[in-house]
Amino acid sequence: GGVRYKYKKSSSLAAINSAIAMATPVFSILFIVIAVPVTLGQFPAVCNTPESLDSKTCCPNNCNSPNGVCFNVTSIVNKSWDAADQAVFSILRDGPPDENWPLDVRYLWPTQVYESVCKCIPGRGGYDCSSCDFGYFKNNEGECVKRDDSNSYVRQNFSKLVDAKKAEYISVIKAAKAEEGEWAVVVGEPTRDEPSGSFELQNVTTYDMLIMLHTLSAREKRCKFLNSTFIDFAHRNSTFSTWHRYYLLQLERELRRIAEGMGIEDFTLPYWTWVDDSENVFREDLFGTPLSAASTTEVSGELFENDWPVICDYQYRTTRDGNLPGDCSSLRTLCNANEDRSHNRRLKRGDIVEDPLIIMGNNTQPYLPREDTIEMALAARDNNVDTGFLKRLEGFVDLCPGNPKGACLSPKSNLADSLNNLHNTVHIFIGGHMRNVPSATNDPIFFLHHANVDRLFEIWLRSFDPDEIPVQSTTEGRHPGHNKDDYLVPLFPLKTNADMYRVSTELGYTYDKLPEDLVPDTDFPLCPSEYNVCNRESPDPTSEPTSGAQQLLYCAALVVFIAASFVVI
Repeated sequence: GGVRYKYKKSSSLAAINSAIAMATPVFSILFIVIAVPVTLGQFPAVCNTPESLDSKTCCPNNCNSPNGVCFNVTSIVNKSWDAADQAVFSILRDGPPDENWPLDVRYLWPTQVYESVCKCIPGRGGYDCSSCDFGYFKNNEGECVKRDDSNSYVRQNFSKLVDAKKAEYISVIKAAKAEEGEWAVVVGEPTRDEPSGSFELQNVTTYDMLIMLHTLSAREKRCKFLNSTFIDFAHRNSTFSTWHRYYLLQLERELRRIAEGMGIEDFTLPYWTWVDDSENVFREDLFGTPLSAASTTEVSGELFENDWPVICDYQYRTTRDGNLPGDCSSLRTLCNANEDRSHNRRLKRGDIVEDPLIIMGNNTQPYLPREDTIEMALAARDNNVDTGFLKRLEGFVDLCPGNPKGACLSPKSNLADSLNNLHNTVHIFIGGHMRNVPSATNDPIFFLHHANVDRLFEIWLRSFDPDEIPVQSTTEGRHPGHNKDDYLVPLFPLKTNADMYRVSTELGYTYDKLPEDLVPDTDFPLCPSEYNVCNRESPDPTSEPTSGAQQLLYCAALVVFIAASFVVI
């Protein structure tokens, strides 16, 4: 086991408040830095002191003034949460009725931990404003200078990399899975009626920390409360593209730090396009085999042979046959990374078609996205409506080339053959641990998959004139963390959805290929009201066309997927 730390809670009210302030930061994001790496992502070790926790202040080195100032965010956070969805707000504050949940540190993020943090001047970033923000680099004079197209990091198609570069990426991921001493996670948390309880921490590896960050954002994925209220800070709403964009930026910077220590320069996160050269990705010496399988299969490959134990897979193991526990408390319980590692459970893929919670429709097998479904997503000219870009990108709509009356969109939520598409269907196709939010990041292909999702987001953003990009989100009324100016939960240093809703070169990176010709000239109209089935097979070109379909090559039906959407990411 790893090193363990405990923060006890006192019985007096003042001491309780002080102890919660000391303990909550540890639980709040599941990990505290033990060393002081020059990185972004979680609370820095320099702020993990009784003085900082008691004062709720994380402003190291006085924010390296004049590069930043110590700024109290309480009023901003309170205002944004007061304007958010109050059903979610109350569950995060009080817990659901009849369930004894621990205090949820995501509530009013991050003010249960720190009320005052560094607010950096433009170009500066990090927890103490000592480094350059995303989109900037230090010149020879030590000034943070804006990057442009000529010096942005370039993310590349993994399958097109030379073998030496592919091997470098695998070596960095392997090192991240083994690297210890940088991070700690909470493995135990007190209940609300346990005044003498304690938070319990243990050291974990860097890759395991990344798993738990994604887990914390959506640990109630299979839980449903009150009037079908869902809690998820990273999915199913306007934050899907922006939350994961910031998450990938933090991941990429952490891996770049490790790569630099290995003598690898200019490290960037690659992507996997889904539709080409999978044999150059899923090999024994790369991401292992198989890519997918009809039944549950342990992944075979050099990366996974000795030191790739799966963690945080309780939901996957207990719900894979559709048998959900009677309450949410067990599902959302924090995992113990060292305990999970001791069982040395192997990474798995496959078996998704046997899960009764997945509705496969008239397809007998899951599939990877096709180019026409990608074009369907990019055709959207709005962002947040039920048939808008985010719904299509995340995968809650579908393309149906075989329906009889031509290309159309359907906002229905209860079609008998509802199916996840695009982002979601990749998780379905790979199956195994990838199909479940808390366990998905155990599979390292997760990050290449999401880099391609981000690439499509970038193609879509660039298909508009800069002053005509659709509004990212509303300013109020949505799930906390999902509104336009809300802080992304539970990420730190603080960034908003608006900070991430911009072309990637403003954040310091781009992609090797962003084909404009993938964006159709026109979008698809709405389906006739009598449609209740989606035929995903292309129509027979020799058959007699139905009236109104003579000039259309496709029939598309977009399905807003709600009934089973909580099963996948």
